[in-house]
Amino acid sequence: TTDLASGISRNPYFSFEMKGGEPGDKITIQWADNQGNSDSQDTLIQ
Repeated sequence: TTDLASGISRNPYFSFEMKGGEPGDKITIQWADNQGNSDSQDTLIQ
């Protein structure tokens, strides 16, 4: 979980590292903003 302040840009770029997982495994990223909007995105580990 990451809590961001109001100073975040309109289209932020996030990068992170994780341990575990194999190429081809699916991960899902979910987010919600302070205006009640939310979304998710699936991607495969390369």
